[in-house]
Amino acid sequence: SKMLIELSDKKRDNFYLQNMGQSFDILFEAAQTKGKMFGFTPNYIKVETNYKHEWINKCIHLKLSGMLPSGNMEVII
Repeated sequence: SKMLIELSDKKRDNFYLQNMGQSFDILFEAAQTKGKMFGFTPNYIKVETNYKHEWINKCIHLKLSGMLPSGNMEVII
């Protein structure tokens, strides 16, 4: 139901914000959308950054810096 989706989104956002400022090894995927690439921390926080071909399928140690309008986290490079 709509209420459960809203609750899930709030819980995810709170979890993401609790981890803001921390550094993680982020595994980036090959897929890109509009010049962006996506990856995940070991605890499944979704990260979004500008596409870098050399980061595909690699773990890059980065710091989470904030939440984007997409709901994904951005990183400090």
